[in-house]
Amino acid sequence: MGVTNRMEVLMSLLTTVSDWIWNPLAYFALAVGIFFTFITKAVQFRRLPDMIRQLKDSESGDGGLSSFQTLALTLSSRVGVGSIAGVATAIAMGGPGAIMWMAITGLLGSTCAYAEAVLAQLYKRRVHGEDRGGMPYYIKYGLKAPWLAFIVALTALIGYGFVFPGVQSNNIASSAEQAFGIEPWVTGLVITGLLGVVVIGGAKRVVQVAQTIVPFMALGYLLTALLPSC
Repeated sequence: MGVTNRMEVLMSLLTTVSDWIWNPLAYFALAVGIFFTFITKAVQFRRLPDMIRQLKDSESGDGGLSSFQTLALTLSSRVGVGSIAGVATAIAMGGPGAIMWMAITGLLGSTCAYAEAVLAQLYKRRVHGEDRGGMPYYIKYGLKAPWLAFIVALTALIGYGFVFPGVQSNNIASSAEQAFGIEPWVTGLVITGLLGVVVIGGAKRVVQVAQTIVPFMALGYLLTALLPSC
């Protein structure tokens, strides 16, 4: 079996698994969003003014983050290739109606993010003078399921350590090659170098870079979305 045939078999397998997982998951995500919207009394709309006021709070606690730093760190992991190429693909495949469903999913899904953030705060732990939390922590201490927390942590390590960076880097390299003729390996070296500078500085360096870059990144994303409609 040649390389091309193997890739076709692999893509067919991935498509089958994706359809099997994502079709029911889309309905489940909407149902969970409606559930949290109901039990929180639509917190994403009701407390919007308070959310905006909280962003003005630039003070961070001992070893913690300010509201703006938390927002910047969150947006840095959300506004990426999926927010640009993913949206374009959804519209190309599903038509203009995809915009409506993305808006509905975003509004309802924001309560899921709120619930996750609340759980992360409730079950965070102090480690070496800094706060540590997230899904593995509230699964371990909230659900009392350390085995499941280990699986989630391992899955996140693989996803955020290898899968997601590969997708982002591949799209950056492909775009740079098509637009400017830059070889992918050159783009890869630049990305690796920049990533190394950020990561070596530890968690504080990551936060500092996020709060500096994210505002410009978000502005560029909004302009990219608005300019074609002008």
